[in-house]
Amino acid sequence: MKTLNIAVVGLGRVGRSFVDFINRENTRNRQTQICLVAVCDADIKKKMSIKGTSFTTSVEEVLESPNVDVIVECIGGASQAYDIISKALSSGKHVVTCNRAVVAAHGKSLFRLAEGQQVHFRYEGAVMGAVPCVTSLFNGLGGQVPHRVYGILNSAANYCLLRMDERGESLEKAEKISEELQLKSAGAEVDLNGKDALQKMAVLRAAAFGVWTDVRQTHLDPLFKVQAEDVRLARKLGFRIKQLAMASARDITVAPYLVDDTTLLGNTNGLMNGIVVETQTSGDVFLAGNGSAIETVVGGLVNDVMAIGRGALKNQIPDGARIEVVQPQTQKYFYVRLPKEERDTIKKDPRTEVINEISDEKTGCIGMIMRGDFTKVSLHQNLRVPDAVIFDVLS
Repeated sequence: MKTLNIAVVGLGRVGRSFVDFINRENTRNRQTQICLVAVCDADIKKKMSIKGTSFTTSVEEVLESPNVDVIVECIGGASQAYDIISKALSSGKHVVTCNRAVVAAHGKSLFRLAEGQQVHFRYEGAVMGAVPCVTSLFNGLGGQVPHRVYGILNSAANYCLLRMDERGESLEKAEKISEELQLKSAGAEVDLNGKDALQKMAVLRAAAFGVWTDVRQTHLDPLFKVQAEDVRLARKLGFRIKQLAMASARDITVAPYLVDDTTLLGNTNGLMNGIVVETQTSGDVFLAGNGSAIETVVGGLVNDVMAIGRGALKNQIPDGARIEVVQPQTQKYFYVRLPKEERDTIKKDPRTEVINEISDEKTGCIGMIMRGDFTKVSLHQNLRVPDAVIFDVLS
């Protein structure tokens, strides 16, 4: 049995849970014996909770130790984590992390550094925890050529939308409850604004298409304009509103979408996350799991450590984008909410085709599903209704 010596840097919720898991499970029959040889955290008070393992407040001590094979980075954030990971890779150590922020911001340079040192840089836990979405895309789903990846990647946003749907709550109230339950990543500006989902999709996009994303320059369409009446109207029309992250080799976005409520993704609710990988030969591949629980994030870290231990091939991101299958041009569908008095004006516009419509009993506003060959922005301009709210319909 091979022995793999690991050191954990960062003893927050994830780091603490990972340490507990290793101490509890590492004596079981596995291909690799994981040995926790050091734990590092800036807070000396946390030393009291560590038994039987070397504790230090010095990151350099861990990075310079010849007895450490793998650094498990659990401090979070981008700046300090980047310094630690880059130094670890440069010293010839494998790195495992669940830090989506550092991978999204610095993944390209860190990946190339790992390739140059011929060591692993693995981050399955950064997206959907133990659900092997990153690994699946790196491996090309067994030779399939993906042309689009989209899905639900933020549990707090998905939980808020579920409460709005089932309990009729406002987004503000649902968001407050999610905060009380400690579901939020780092505040509404990260979860509801789409930044968390964008970082995760940027990680998936690189694995699927070989394209790295400048997350600072990517437009986000936040959930804040979703009202309770939109959720009610969407349900009557046969949809659920979801915050979707979507990427191809050409572009990436995060926005509210109406999703058919008879589909697997449309029924991915609450704390569950799910992605759809559209492939050329096998159609849609759906992967799902709990995206918020600490246990599933720890599972992702453990899976990556074990992969290194059993000699798995290193993940390889291709130079340049993979060949993208050109999808046939189709008309787009949109959801439009507008005041009742504007209804006839919309229906008279020859540039739009109304597929279905329904009214909201509480507010009197109208919800419509429209079809046309235009973008969401141009549709809003054409409608000339300042109060109109427009979301894309997934198609």
